[in-house]
Amino acid sequence: KALGERHAEVGTCLMNLGSVYLSVNDFQIAKGYFTDAVTIIEEGGGGKHTDLSKCLVNLATATFLCGDPLSATVYLRKALPVLESKLGKDHA
Repeated sequence: KALGERHAEVGTCLMNLGSVYLSVNDFQIAKGYFTDAVTIIEEGGGGKHTDLSKCLVNLATATFLCGDPLSATVYLRKALPVLESKLGKDHA
């Protein structure tokens, strides 16, 4: 059965592609993959899913390395409540 291009697994694959590009210092391409992955995960109802927080943190990293620390901070602030809801505020 075909999952479709907006399925959560596609979002995970895009997140992994972004990680590959991040690891070879191609930050702009990584940022594009992370942005697409965030959209798919959010559309799939994963607004409180740990994959969303991982993707947002990676997007923040790529964005920062592209020279935009202000936007990177926005992504990190968006990831924080997702992480806190899953891990608790006192998680070490």
